[in-house]
Amino acid sequence: MAAIQQQYGAQKASQAVETLFSQLAARLAAEGVARFIVAGGETSGVVTQSLGIKGFHIGPTISPGVPWVNALDKPVSLALKSGNFGDEAFFSRAQREFLS
Repeated sequence: MAAIQQQYGAQKASQAVETLFSQLAARLAAEGVARFIVAGGETSGVVTQSLGIKGFHIGPTISPGVPWVNALDKPVSLALKSGNFGDEAFFSRAQREFLS
């Protein structure tokens, strides 16, 4: 990532990644995917916006500070992990819960 940021600039590289994941989430949702595990605060924001989510019900905790959330008005569940929340096993635990 450092090399990409150096070549294109940190902000432009970040925006490209956020746009990619936003478009990917919207496309997956259009195909019927209803559960998402998203890492990164900014990425979480653009993904929820692309899915048209206006609010959440807080669900069970995956890791301290990271619960599953369920959209208020559509059958979509997300794990939105930002910053330093979650431990080393967060993604494997979230995926196991995702599949159950």
